[in-house]
Amino acid sequence: MKPALITHEISARHDVPAGHPERPERYASILDHIGDNYQSWQRAAAPLAERSQLELVHSESYLDMVFDLTGDADEPAPLDADTWAPASAAMNVHRVRLAGHALPLIW
Repeated sequence: MKPALITHEISARHDVPAGHPERPERYASILDHIGDNYQSWQRAAAPLAERSQLELVHSESYLDMVFDLTGDADEPAPLDADTWAPASAAMNVHRVRLAGHALPLIW
């Protein structure tokens, strides 16, 4: 099995407080650094994660909290000390798209 580089363009719009390490500039820098290297790696776009898939690694109560907290948020919302959910319901797909980055690793 080949190693995989799993990405999605929504990561370039990850809305976090200034200076947070998971900011869009870091994502762009990593992709620039990778460039055409790692040609032997499988490359894939992160799929959307279904709630049932998220429940394989997170409790139902945690997922309820995340979905409730971010449902109508108009600014980034802290989930814990260093994890931020994106602003606005329009960006809610971000949380399941980011989770989708890991799906090929657990299937």
